[in-house]
Amino acid sequence: MVKIAARWQLLALVVFLSALVMSCSDVPRAGRLSEAIEQKVREGPGTEIQMASLTTFQWDTLYFFGPYTNASHLTSALHLTSERQARQLLRGMDGRDDVTLLVFRIPGDKWISMTHSRAAGDFGPELHGRAYAPSQTRFRVRIPPAELGGDIGPSEEGGAPLRSKNLSNDEA
Repeated sequence: MVKIAARWQLLALVVFLSALVMSCSDVPRAGRLSEAIEQKVREGPGTEIQMASLTTFQWDTLYFFGPYTNASHLTSALHLTSERQARQLLRGMDGRDDVTLLVFRIPGDKWISMTHSRAAGDFGPELHGRAYAPSQTRFRVRIPPAELGGDIGPSEEGGAPLRSKNLSNDEA
């Protein structure tokens, strides 16, 4: 009987420690990042958004993808080895126009993605499909230009993207 109780106590300890580690880890939380972006957008035109300072995890490249991006396009843009990997990153994006997909390359040549509601800050189409290093992710809240749309655009100090060829879904 004592052995059974000890096993249950050990199991409870393992579950507790696992939950503790997960809550303190540097795993990205899309909700927090989206909230931070939305807060910056609420501050109004001219407000700088420095994506590197809003994230709580390490990454070396960030991509934005617009509405209806599909697995084939994502596979090509990110040089992925399979469309299966792209579908995991897409988060249902191929059938949505209400979100922007943010894809981060993290250490170990791994990828994570999250969606951000366009109603909480719409990244302009000129940012889509381009690779940005952390030092290049300075953007500005703006009044959306009629010809482009998007209330978040490039900042003059933001620097050029790593890849200047636009790989937006519109051109794919």
